[in-house]
Amino acid sequence: MWNEVGATMASGDFVASEMLHDEKGNVWEAIIMERHTGRSGAYLIHEQTEHERAERYRDVRKMYQLALGLRSIVSTIRKMHDQGWIHRDVKPDNIIVNEQDGESSLSRLIDYGIAVRSGAVRPLARTRKVPGSPAFVLPEAWLEQNRDLRLLDYWGAVLSTALISGLLKHEPEPVVGRIGVRLKAGTYFEGPMLFAPHDARMFFEDTNIAGAHREFIEWIYQFLEPHQPMERRQFAWTQRGTTQNLKKRLKRPDGEWEEVEGDFLDDDKFVRELDEHVRNLAKQAGLPVPEETLALLA
Repeated sequence: MWNEVGATMASGDFVASEMLHDEKGNVWEAIIMERHTGRSGAYLIHEQTEHERAERYRDVRKMYQLALGLRSIVSTIRKMHDQGWIHRDVKPDNIIVNEQDGESSLSRLIDYGIAVRSGAVRPLARTRKVPGSPAFVLPEAWLEQNRDLRLLDYWGAVLSTALISGLLKHEPEPVVGRIGVRLKAGTYFEGPMLFAPHDARMFFEDTNIAGAHREFIEWIYQFLEPHQPMERRQFAWTQRGTTQNLKKRLKRPDGEWEEVEGDFLDDDKFVRELDEHVRNLAKQAGLPVPEETLALLA
C-alpha cells in the first residue's frame, strides 16, 4: 500500500490525502489523485476490430496522438526514475489513452501496485522472480540480465504504443509456455517484419505510409526488434546508441560497495528522438507543433 502511495506521489498523479470517517466509526486515509479521461489501452486493443486497429497506425494524425501519448508516459516514468522508483508493470491495461487533440489528450500511467524503490541498477543477488505481467516483460528480465531496471518501464511503454496502434499484436499462444523458445528465436509478437530493407519498403508502399509517419513507426520497431532474438536487439541498441555500456557502484547485501558493468539506456537521447518525432508527425498531420506541451514534460 505505502509503496503505491510513494510511487503515485513520485509520478505526479498524487494531489492530496484526506482523513475519512465511515458510519462504523472507522478512520480511513483516502488518496486523492488526478482524474483522467479516455479509454484504457487494453480496450483499444481487445474491443476494436483488426480493421479499426489497422486504421490507427495508417492514420498520421492518430500516430501523432500516440507519439505524444508515449511522450507523456515517458515523462511520468522519468519523474519516478529520478526518485528511484520503477513501475514494473507498464502495459496497455495500465495506460489511459485519450485520442483527442490538446494537452488533455496526453496518455496517463496508472496502477503503481507493484512499483518498487530499487534505483536503476539490478541487485547482484538473483531473485528468480519476473516482475510485472509476463506478456509485457522485457525479455532479458526473464533471465535477470538487464542491469538497467529502468528498461522494464521503457520497454512496456514502447511495446504498449505498438500494440495500441495496431502495428503489433499478441501471438495466440500463451507467452509463459513459450518464453524459452521466444528468447532464442525472437518473434515476440505478430506484425510486419521490418528489419530487412526490402520487407520495410514493401510494407510502407502497401500501406501508403511515408515521411515522418514512416520514420516514427520504424523507430518504434527498431526499439523493440520484435522478430529478432534478444541478443541481436541488444547489439542493435548498442550500435544505435540506444544503450551505452557503463560502470556503476552498487551496494551489496553485506553493505560493501561493488562496481558493476552493464548496458544502460541513454534516456536523454531517447527523449530527444521522441520529441523530434512528435514535432515531425504534427507537421505532417497539419497540426500545430505542441512546443508548450513538450516543454512541460520532464
